[in-house]
Amino acid sequence: MSHRSGIEVTEDIKNDMARARKGDLRVLQIIIENESLKAGACLAPKKKWEEDFDEQLAPLTESNPCFYAFYRLDSKSSLGYEFILFSFISETAAVRDKMIYASTLSAVKQAFGGGYISKEYTINSASDLTWKGHQEQIQLDEEDGPLTEAEKMKEEIKRLETTSVTTKKETVAGLTFPVTSEAVAALKEFAAGKVDYVRLAIDVKQEHICLEQTDIFAGSTTMFSGAVSTTSPNYHLFKFKYEHNGKAYKKDCFVYSIPSEVTVPIKEKMLYASCKASFVSALGNFIQNENLLSIEIDGPSEVSQQALISHIHPQAEVKKGFSKPAGPASRRPRTKRT
Repeated sequence: MSHRSGIEVTEDIKNDMARARKGDLRVLQIIIENESLKAGACLAPKKKWEEDFDEQLAPLTESNPCFYAFYRLDSKSSLGYEFILFSFISETAAVRDKMIYASTLSAVKQAFGGGYISKEYTINSASDLTWKGHQEQIQLDEEDGPLTEAEKMKEEIKRLETTSVTTKKETVAGLTFPVTSEAVAALKEFAAGKVDYVRLAIDVKQEHICLEQTDIFAGSTTMFSGAVSTTSPNYHLFKFKYEHNGKAYKKDCFVYSIPSEVTVPIKEKMLYASCKASFVSALGNFIQNENLLSIEIDGPSEVSQQALISHIHPQAEVKKGFSKPAGPASRRPRTKRT
């Protein structure tokens, strides 16, 4: 799974970053708003960096549940001033916001310049962004040893992907993203053979997986393709009935559809992509998913009968034998001497 959101760093943000690297700013706060990076607080240094910490950095948590903050130290490296990069992602923030901040971090760091960043912290509590909390974090780092950048990203993405707390939804083993009771009932009906098609969606606002449609298509791919939306993503379960080489088959299919003809919001794409693997795994609570066909499509034409059969029974590639190339036409036959 890709962990990049696709959000790009604008020229305005790059200009603010240049001001910070020059030394004009003690704090450069960057927030994500309407799937774009925007500058928040841009604060000039007043005192020593230790003394500015509580006065300039700590108050930022009061107005934003998530943000990045480049905090300028008074020390310099060969490149210039050194910075601490804080990624503040509050535990109370929406799951989709947590995901998008975690996956945009790499782009922000690259634009600023990793050589200027001496330390990096991902924090979830406002108390961790105080001078006292920062000193405690430094002490923990010295005891545990620092994580590599790859380890930090892996841990943060893993933590965010497993964030889901709600008492009004059902819990499905292996799937931590909440599922409505109607969706669970539909999965059970599919497993029992009462329906052969189920369409599910992620409610981005409510942050749960919900049921959109169940039906009996009798294995018809024509009816299935008609149920694939051209305007929004979905998860589909379909029991495919077909013939191949004179034999009749049945195949359970999981299809993740993400339309290519329209622009799907980045947050919505991320939620679908990040939940897909755990959802397919959790289907094992309802159906035998060892032989489940799992594919991703961008339009209804990709679930035609022939298209699905080609996924299930891919044609073996015929390897051509090596033919020795003929010699030049003008070459005379070699004469054997006796």
